[in-house]
Amino acid sequence: MEQISTQRATAGSKQKRTFLEQCTSPKCLLKLFMFAVLLNVVKALSAVALVGLAYQPDYNTCRLIKESLSLPCMEHTITTTDGYILSLKRVGEEFSENPPVLLIHGFMDSSATFAISGRNESLTGLLYDSDFDVWLLDKRGRAPWRHEEFKSQSGHFWDFSLDEIIEEDIPAAVRYIRRLTGKRLASVIGHSQGGAAGLASLSEDEKVAESVKSFVGLASPLDYPMGGSFLKSIMLFSQSLALRLAHPGIISAASRLVMNGLANTFPGIAPAFVCILGCESRHNLDTVPDVFGYYPREDSYKRVQHVMQMERAKLFQKFDHGKVENLKRYGQEEPKAYDFSSIKTPVALFYGKYDVIATIDEKTSIFLKQLPRESLKILNTTLPFGHADFVWGRSAKYHLYPKIVRFIHESSDESE
Repeated sequence: MEQISTQRATAGSKQKRTFLEQCTSPKCLLKLFMFAVLLNVVKALSAVALVGLAYQPDYNTCRLIKESLSLPCMEHTITTTDGYILSLKRVGEEFSENPPVLLIHGFMDSSATFAISGRNESLTGLLYDSDFDVWLLDKRGRAPWRHEEFKSQSGHFWDFSLDEIIEEDIPAAVRYIRRLTGKRLASVIGHSQGGAAGLASLSEDEKVAESVKSFVGLASPLDYPMGGSFLKSIMLFSQSLALRLAHPGIISAASRLVMNGLANTFPGIAPAFVCILGCESRHNLDTVPDVFGYYPREDSYKRVQHVMQMERAKLFQKFDHGKVENLKRYGQEEPKAYDFSSIKTPVALFYGKYDVIATIDEKTSIFLKQLPRESLKILNTTLPFGHADFVWGRSAKYHLYPKIVRFIHESSDESE
């Protein structure tokens, strides 16, 4: 028996030696090297993910607001006409008499983005302290994934583009807030794609426009193609590929674990990573290590495709379903472009001079040619911000938020 075991061990050693001896060609050695590198990368990412897991926060925005901002917060649920059950957070007293304001987050983001910076430096905190009734919308696709008919495992649940945000989510939120408070909204404020969607909703839905006294867009891409072409293309392609391969919840959770782990292991990495999208100073983004506990969030493959379509068409347009389906939906073979010429709501747009994603050119902008001149009250393109500074930057409370509050008050006075 002992002899058999010895023979087996000897045979195994010979097989190992034989494999290593045979692996002498450059191709085989390269494969071994790549395998070793991949193994070490997996080990490193696993270690980083474990750190991220240790720092993983609760994704309940109301809990974040109560704990970090020391403000009351209540969650409301609304149902869109196509069956999505969305979450609205109300910051402040449940029976507030203050004028309501709705905040809309951007692409692959969530309502938490407006509260992460804390009571004294977040837009949520400043608006509350300026005597507004603050509401935060989490658009469709954010966990918990709820629909009257479909589960999140169903492809039907994720069958939405930016059009459904514009036509369903934002109107549902505006209707609910107005019905509950009995007041017109003092303002709708949107960051990044949330701002673009909010403004498009005003142009598409007369009832939404009639319910809103003013609109504020922060780093909102209203002209295509957007800036940062090479970086943007890599980001959109990688997001598109990932969302084709796995459930959006898995993709976003894995991304947060890795990024959160890196941010808490090497705090300097997080601001540097965000500054790829442009920033004045990394020090202005020292809240970013906390951000990656909440960002990125879930989104649909179709929504990423919609952005890529607009990039190719160089136009802010509806989703391209193909000629046959376009004829049924739009009455034409090509998707319809969004038209902003009917907007009468006072509009304020703010852009950062360091932002490489969302920019606007006053000479060539198709959007600005459409928007009535009397509606555009503020166009500020010189703020010392990158794309993320509008919601996460420390200096926003000095350079931006007071301007927003003043504009909302002025617009409300004019509409009375």
